[in-house]
Amino acid sequence: MSMFYRHNRGGKRLQRKPKSESSSGARLAALLLCLSMLMGFLPALASAADDGEKLSSIVTFESISLHYAGAGGQPEGTAIQDGTLLEKDKQLVLRYTYNITEDQCAQIAAGTNYYLEVSPHLVLPNLRDGSEVTIETENGTVPFGKIYSDGSRAWVTFYAKSDSSDTVLSEYGELNNAFFYLNCNRADQVPTGESPIEGNSNLYAMKFENSEQITFGYAENEPVTAKAQINKGGALQDKTITWTINYTPWQNPAGDDGVDLDTPFELRDTIDTNLHSYVDGSVAIGGSSVSAYTSRDEIQGNEDAYVIVETPENGSNTVLTFGGTKFNAGEATQGNPATPLTIAYQTSINDDLLLPGGTGGKKVTNAADLFAGENDVFNSLNITSSSTVPIPQPTWVTKEGHTTRDPGNGSTTDWTVTFQPNGFTFTEDNGLTLHDQLPEGSEPVRGSLKVNGTQTSVTVGADNSFTVSPIVPDGNAAVKITYQTHVPEDMYDSGTSLGSNIAWFTFQYGGQEYTTPQAKKDIGSGDGSGTPGTATLVKTNKGYNAATRTIEWTVTINPHRANLKSGTFTDDLGAVGPRCAAGHTSGLELMDSIDDITIKIDGNAPTDDEKALIALQYSQQELTIEVGEIGAKTITLTYTTKVCDPCIFANNTARTAFKNTISTSDMLIGSQATTGRTASADSTANVSATVLTKKAPVYDYASGTMKWTVEVDAAGLSMADVVLTDDLPAGLTYVEDSLATAPAITGASASAIGQTLTINLGTVTAKTTITFDTKVDPETLGFSGDKPVTVANTIHMNGKADGVEFAEVSHSVQQNFSNHGLVKSSTVNNQQEFIQYEVLINPFGLALPESPSLEDTLDKRLQLDTDTLLFYKAALTGTTASNKDQKPGYAKAGTGEPLKVASFDPNTNRFTVQLPIDADSRDAYVLTYTADIIDHQAGGYSNSVRFDGGSVLLGGNKNNSAAVSGGGGGGGGGVAARKAVITIAKADSENQTPLEGVSFTLYQWDSDSNTRGLPFAQGKTDAQGKLSFKVKPNAVYELVETESVPGYGSAFGWNDLPDGVTATDAGLLVTAGAAKSELTLKLTNEAHTTDLVFRLVNESGIPMTGEKVQIFTSDPTGKPDLAPVKEVTVSSDGTVKFSGIRRGAAYYVRRPDGGVMPVNVPAQVNDEPTVTLPDGTSATLTANYQVTDTSTTDQWTLTVNKVISGGTTPLPGATIGLYADAACQTLIKTGVSDQDGTVIFSGLIKGQSYWLKETAAPTGYKLDTTTYEGNETNSTVTIANTPNNSGNTGTPGTPGTPGTPGTPGTPGTPGTPGEPGTPSEPGTSGEPGTPNEPGTPSEPGTPGEPGTPSEPGTPSEPGTPSEPGTPSEPGTPGEPGTPGEPGTPGEPGTPGEPGTPSEPGTPGEPGTPSEPGTPNEPSTPVNPGNGGSNNSTNNPNIPQTGDYTQLLIVVTLVSGILLAVMTIYRRLMVKRRGQK
Repeated sequence: MSMFYRHNRGGKRLQRKPKSESSSGARLAALLLCLSMLMGFLPALASAADDGEKLSSIVTFESISLHYAGAGGQPEGTAIQDGTLLEKDKQLVLRYTYNITEDQCAQIAAGTNYYLEVSPHLVLPNLRDGSEVTIETENGTVPFGKIYSDGSRAWVTFYAKSDSSDTVLSEYGELNNAFFYLNCNRADQVPTGESPIEGNSNLYAMKFENSEQITFGYAENEPVTAKAQINKGGALQDKTITWTINYTPWQNPAGDDGVDLDTPFELRDTIDTNLHSYVDGSVAIGGSSVSAYTSRDEIQGNEDAYVIVETPENGSNTVLTFGGTKFNAGEATQGNPATPLTIAYQTSINDDLLLPGGTGGKKVTNAADLFAGENDVFNSLNITSSSTVPIPQPTWVTKEGHTTRDPGNGSTTDWTVTFQPNGFTFTEDNGLTLHDQLPEGSEPVRGSLKVNGTQTSVTVGADNSFTVSPIVPDGNAAVKITYQTHVPEDMYDSGTSLGSNIAWFTFQYGGQEYTTPQAKKDIGSGDGSGTPGTATLVKTNKGYNAATRTIEWTVTINPHRANLKSGTFTDDLGAVGPRCAAGHTSGLELMDSIDDITIKIDGNAPTDDEKALIALQYSQQELTIEVGEIGAKTITLTYTTKVCDPCIFANNTARTAFKNTISTSDMLIGSQATTGRTASADSTANVSATVLTKKAPVYDYASGTMKWTVEVDAAGLSMADVVLTDDLPAGLTYVEDSLATAPAITGASASAIGQTLTINLGTVTAKTTITFDTKVDPETLGFSGDKPVTVANTIHMNGKADGVEFAEVSHSVQQNFSNHGLVKSSTVNNQQEFIQYEVLINPFGLALPESPSLEDTLDKRLQLDTDTLLFYKAALTGTTASNKDQKPGYAKAGTGEPLKVASFDPNTNRFTVQLPIDADSRDAYVLTYTADIIDHQAGGYSNSVRFDGGSVLLGGNKNNSAAVSGGGGGGGGGVAARKAVITIAKADSENQTPLEGVSFTLYQWDSDSNTRGLPFAQGKTDAQGKLSFKVKPNAVYELVETESVPGYGSAFGWNDLPDGVTATDAGLLVTAGAAKSELTLKLTNEAHTTDLVFRLVNESGIPMTGEKVQIFTSDPTGKPDLAPVKEVTVSSDGTVKFSGIRRGAAYYVRRPDGGVMPVNVPAQVNDEPTVTLPDGTSATLTANYQVTDTSTTDQWTLTVNKVISGGTTPLPGATIGLYADAACQTLIKTGVSDQDGTVIFSGLIKGQSYWLKETAAPTGYKLDTTTYEGNETNSTVTIANTPNNSGNTGTPGTPGTPGTPGTPGTPGTPGTPGEPGTPSEPGTSGEPGTPNEPGTPSEPGTPGEPGTPSEPGTPSEPGTPSEPGTPSEPGTPGEPGTPGEPGTPGEPGTPGEPGTPSEPGTPGEPGTPSEPGTPNEPSTPVNPGNGGSNNSTNNPNIPQTGDYTQLLIVVTLVSGILLAVMTIYRRLMVKRRGQK
């Protein structure tokens, strides 16, 4: 049968082209071409015929797509996507959409076969006779050809016109947007010559003749990727536990699993020998016994299965190791799943747990762990399963008894005592003994005792007991001991209790005496009455009948058939039950007359003689029974009573106890009895009545109403004038005309005034059900909140029952409604590895705000497919009673509106979507979306959804848990088949070490706007430095590194980027590959580095210049072959500098003396390295941190002898500096000459030269500024000092070049004037000094007449200007010069012209003024004019104590000179500024 599909574009039918028109006439629009296919299939594969013309040569295929076939063979849903796993028995449809131009139509030849090119992966139908194809025209259906298929080919032929001039199709010109379907199946097997796409063993390309293709897999060949699974169980039988382990090997391990197909696996099981022990030889693997070893070393070759039993000599736990090639990983597919391997073995429970009085009640837990081997080392995979077997204290002895009554002769009981060995072996040596204690009055029947059917003698004790010993069980079979005991008749006559029989066993085991628990059994009456012991009076009842308000009682007199002579028995019915507070008659009353009381003797109707012995009386609610001498017979009386109080029977009464007692005080029983005895028996009936019930309301989601149900007169009492009153809760309104009764009550009515509903029922003769509806205001009831909604209600009833007016009856009901403002459901597709979610919104019809949002937090093992969000209106169905969860049913309307995600937080896997809802809408809606299972694990995948609508909360957060089955993978195209993979391989840029913990975020990318979208996923690299994202095929993403690991920067690099990957400002723009493809990005990070700098000196404080220092990444102590990370040489000042040390690691620095110094280099850039001290504390390692080396070899000593110049007189107090360089820039240490004028520098490094320079002269001596070299060949250096007063006075020193003008320094104290001498000529001013360098004072000149004092010592502030010089560029002021020694005043000189001031330099920090020039000690005067020998201290030319004349003259002169110089300087500065 053919099926046709038409596509009418524009709503017009195809019309025949007029003959007068040319072949290139007007185009025909809206044509549908339908080619129909039969549904049969052939096993052959279809292909284009090599010898025929292709259909594609005369038509233009717009699209060719593959679909699943639905009803009638039509395409179902969207086209099959790349990466789908196709099942061989699933029917498919090829859909062809094509056009035919007029030129192409003209090329078609009638009767020619035009072949389709169909992929060999598809099986075609069998259409050997062809199926006619037609077009729809204005004139109806017109056949224009046939389509054929022979199983290996498919082709189309076109009909010729009746005149054979052309094809029928030529009459209609071009065809646009025509289509046809071709049914097919997937091939059973991969066709010969077809190979999978490179890099995937089960991904093939199905090519179409329009050059398009899809990729797919053969479902049954799809590898199932699953981790190994273990399931352990155990079962106890006697002393033995049989353990089973069902082990499913790892299947198709992935590269990041850490195992492969060649990895050996073992299961290990540890047996707690404190509880049980391994049973040798009990292991079976796969149903077969295996070789057992005590060590892995004993195993030769590759055995398919083995067990290693290791029991340490110290008696600790036994370890069983199961292994062999059967445990190796497999290559299961969906069509050939993995088969579990069963391992079984046994353990025996330790005796002390089972023997009587032992520690029974224990639990034995045993776990199996999976290990994987690498290089003969097995490591746990943390895959485990455990099982717990309870070990109860076993039952050792049981006892059963059956008593037979023989009236007049008492009774006989047959006893059976059973002993259970419980897996223990007993011999005669164990002394197994039965002990039996009989009650008083019972005695054993001689010769009745048998052990396992064999008569055995007994030993009778003095206390009515006996024993049987020895007893030897037959293996593990139970021992049955039978015997009889007898009770005499007089015990029945006396009514004495028959008591209980007790049995137990004793035995020896392991040298210890054991006693079993006792087995106790009461002796039965033996008469079949069911009455225990020897009771003489029994009362029972059949319970309360609410419909008749009655209780039926049965009284049994003399149930054990003793000899009853007489007795009077009384039953006070009025005393039964509670007293009525309303004044009604209380208790019970006999329902009928005494004639209706049933009497039986020994279960039969009494004879007339027997009747004459029984007299009944009833008065004032009291029944009296008089019995004469009836003998050894049982009397039974049955009578019915009514409950009198309407407060009980016409009310809602729950379990009111009616205890009825019958008694006697003169019962004469027993053959020898002469005195009556008392006896009584009671029985209790619980009276429960329900006349009014209101049931919980039921919410109807479709109508928004609550239906209420009330039941009246559940007991079926006749009731009249019945009125119900119901106070409805706020938020509920009675729905007019909704009252209904069943059975129908004529005249029943309902009316509501406000919230009070009144229902008039009138007469109720049977149980009646009343229903009515109320309209729900959801806001008032509280459905807009986030808590469950509680509806509470009470109904009241008034009327008469059984002719008695009863007090008002009420019944309350409270119903909690789950606030299903949101209802989330999920459907798991394990095969394709995704979860389909649906969220029903607003089923209670609340007024919603405009454009609210919905927020969903997905399980972190899930990934939202952002292209799957669809929004629907919903039609609600069902009620809160439809299911236990009160959830509504619904149907989605329309095709759904696609929505976009508004925000996404990859940290929490939370997304938000804006809902297109109008303000105040009360409709219900459904949002659907899909989440891919990224990490497939068995168990629940949870998520939580929340509605954000301001004050409308819609029930708050709603959780959902989707149950996912284990094993991974599955048919139909798993996530691996439907997704591409982007894998990051992160490594150190220097050593390529994998970096674990680097955080990445993958963002969606909007290619249209070329901007970043929402986050798609995020994660951290694993221990191998890898992180994989499953993504949409061919989609574009931006990859951003959000956080690196400590010690590394977050900017990453790469060597080569794959095609489709480009750099952005923030990261990489990545285009994913096709489905099932993997794109690997090899990225690197540079480690942060720092310099480790410190000083290394010896114990003398001398730098260890030239020595080698090494740094390691591990402690080099005792490791002579360990290679250092770096080795450096100590500089001349002792500095050790390791450059480029990687942060975030610990290091070890080895000194020349072999000592090791632990150093921690923090990962954070701003944190300083620290060194761990010997006491465990730490210190910050900086360039000033000094480390002492304890090396004592290769050292020498440098000696400095300080003397007064011109001789060898030692000079103490001189400070000498030891320098590491000739320029004396690096000071090592200083020393002060002692009384012998000696300074010793010890601990100097051999081969190193040092330099000496005086840094401070002794008081009264000039500083020696000469630099002296010291070395091993010149280890003694002499430095002489000249006294301050020696030699002729020279000319004043050349003043230094002025710096930036400032406040003049404080003048030094003038020197002491010499003796007046012959005035010398004024000294010639020196050339201007080099700018910024202070002038060096000359030696004092020859004294003359008192003249102009020399300049004071150069202060830190600028000195006196020199002759005009060439102005320099503004410079940084020089350091202040060392003040010169005060010179001997000469004749006043003519001040030089002021120099041109330099440009103002950058002001320096104010210098500390130099100390004023120190006057000479009261000098030893020299002769005027020449620096001759010393003169006496009383020379009149030298000021004496108390003589200030010359001092005043000097001070006055110096002050005048300074004032003049300052005045001239200021004027020059003003003039210069004016010139500018």
